[in-house]
Amino acid sequence: MSNFKKIINEDEIYRIVSEANNTEAGQYFAKFLKKKGFKLTYDSAKKQYFINSFLPAIPSKAWDKAMDTLDSIKKGERKLFQSDVVVTGRCHCNCWHCYRNKSSRYDLSLESVKSFIEQTYELGVANIGITGGEPMLRNDIKDIISFIPEGMQAQLYTTGHKIDDEFCKFLSNSNVSRVIISLDHYKEEVVVKTRDSKNAFQESLEAIKVLQANNIYTVVTICIIDSFTTDEIEEYFKFVSELGIQEIRIVLPIPQGKIEGMDCKMNYKVAKRMIMDIKEKYINNPDYPNVVLFSEFESAKCMGCSAGIYYLTLNNDGAYTPCVAVPLSFGDITQDTVKDVLEDMSQFFKCAGRTCYGRKIGRIIQDMGIDTGKIPLDTQLSKTVAEKYIVEGLPPEFYDGFFNNLF
Repeated sequence: MSNFKKIINEDEIYRIVSEANNTEAGQYFAKFLKKKGFKLTYDSAKKQYFINSFLPAIPSKAWDKAMDTLDSIKKGERKLFQSDVVVTGRCHCNCWHCYRNKSSRYDLSLESVKSFIEQTYELGVANIGITGGEPMLRNDIKDIISFIPEGMQAQLYTTGHKIDDEFCKFLSNSNVSRVIISLDHYKEEVVVKTRDSKNAFQESLEAIKVLQANNIYTVVTICIIDSFTTDEIEEYFKFVSELGIQEIRIVLPIPQGKIEGMDCKMNYKVAKRMIMDIKEKYINNPDYPNVVLFSEFESAKCMGCSAGIYYLTLNNDGAYTPCVAVPLSFGDITQDTVKDVLEDMSQFFKCAGRTCYGRKIGRIIQDMGIDTGKIPLDTQLSKTVAEKYIVEGLPPEFYDGFFNNLF
């Protein structure tokens, strides 16, 4: 029997979150979640609650650190709230929508991985993503995970490759609190084709099965394609719900890499409306997983896009990038500290954005006719591009409300 239970009562959710942390940020977060109708998932084994896979569990040292970071940001300090580290460019799949297909296939050195974790932790990060490529292709993946300190939680992004019972038992005693599995369809033939890997579907299912057997918070992420119908989306929801997972994370194609230059405008509008309708249908159903639409969570009406200001990525070639999906670089970990790079980036990122930075920059790069045969772009060219779109003005609703005590 699963240790996880969905909490849907808004007053109960407010009480849980407000009691977890008494800082100004902690109290504001509780009010914001109630206003926006967020749900929680309770892990009875660890006695912790999950808002979603973007945030640390509650209560935890990582949650307390995250709230302290937000309070520091409100006081005007330059802090990071989240980060990702691309530990490898290698992957055994060849996905249709991959935004990294032009990136190098190198492994990031273990020394650089550790340095980035240490530096971002000191700058406030309580939540870090271990991503790739396929992180499980690294022989030292356990060493990387073991280095994540108390006060920081991580999510592991994977196709499910090499996730077995022994590894799950290792995860259960680490600071990786959730695992995010790529699974784009309920039909095996579709997954095999779109991932260009004959084992992609079965690897995902086996990984989910063993993760659930070990009571690890499990997320499936689906990238919506043009041909999806409402019936197919609902069938997908039903399929993954029966697998016992705790969250469905829905992303829309980013016009970088393989689909660089693709006009996703209609896809975004139609898909977002379709998914929002289905989400509303199941949001209060305790038998269905939590549903997070990436473009909704990072929209102007919620947290917004934190790229370059509260969120930073270390690429597998050692370059600092504003986001894992943005092909711009602002320094190198072998030469520059995270603190110095973050300060330098402040001229381009003055607040959290109200729209996806990657989509904006993708169009600018295309309009400038820049050769993207090798990404990320070098720092000098990246700054030239970044000057074309300075993120400033009114911040997204979460930060606007927090900074100005709106509720």
